[in-house]
Amino acid sequence: MDVEYVSNGGIADEIREALAQVVCEAMAVQPTEPFHYMIWGRNTGDARQTADSRHLAALRDYAASLATSLTPGMDVISVRLLFSPPGSPAQPFHLDYAQHFSEVRTIFLSASPSTASNCTECLMFGEMNSEVAARARQFAQKGMTVELSDLACAADTRPSVQSLVLDAWQMCILRTSHVFHRRSANRSDFTRITFNVDVARLSECPEFIDLDARRSLDHERICGRDIVDDLDEQDICLHGLPS
Repeated sequence: MDVEYVSNGGIADEIREALAQVVCEAMAVQPTEPFHYMIWGRNTGDARQTADSRHLAALRDYAASLATSLTPGMDVISVRLLFSPPGSPAQPFHLDYAQHFSEVRTIFLSASPSTASNCTECLMFGEMNSEVAARARQFAQKGMTVELSDLACAADTRPSVQSLVLDAWQMCILRTSHVFHRRSANRSDFTRITFNVDVARLSECPEFIDLDARRSLDHERICGRDIVDDLDEQDICLHGLPS
C-alpha cells in the first residue's frame, strides 16, 4: 500500500509538550518561508545532535518508537519538522532518497491540520506507481532528466494529484520512494507543521549521510527553502509538470 492512514493510539502529553516547545523555537528563528527544522539525521558525525534539550531527545525517541511499531525492519534516517507558511510555493515532485535506497517510507504526523489548499500532494499512477518509480530510477542512473511525459507514456495512464488531508494529530505513512510527492503551494491562511520521520533499510547504503541535518547544525537546525527545494542531490526530481 502506497499510502496508509494509521491510528496513533493517542499522543502522549510529553510528546505534545516537546513538539510545542520545538515548534516555538523554530518559528522564532525563521517563520517567513518554507523550511525544515532538523531534529536528527543519520551519520552526520556531530555530537551536537545528542547533546540537546530534553524536548529534542524526546522527539528522537518517539521517532524511533514509531519506526519500530509502524515500519518494522526499517531504520530511521532522518527526523525533522516541516513548516509551510502561507504563500509558500509548491516544490517539484520527487522521490525521497531514491539515489541511495530502493525502499523509503515517511511517517507524517500532522501537528497542524493539513488541508487541500495546504498539504503534501502525491502524483498517483494507480497500480503503476512502482513501475513508474522504477523507470524514473533507470533514467536517473543514466544521468538523464526524468520527464513526466516519459513516465506517463510508460504507465499508459494519466496521473492524478492526490492531496494528503489530515486532521491535527492524525498520522499516515507514505511510500516516498515509489510515489512522486511534493509540498503543495500554501493557499491557506495558516502555517502547516508536520513531524516527519524517514525510514529505509540502512544495509542498502550504510554510508548514507543526511545532508540536510549536517548542514542545519551551523544554522540553528534550520534548512531553508534553498536547501529543502534543491532535490537533485539525494532525491529523484520530476520535470515537465507545471507548479
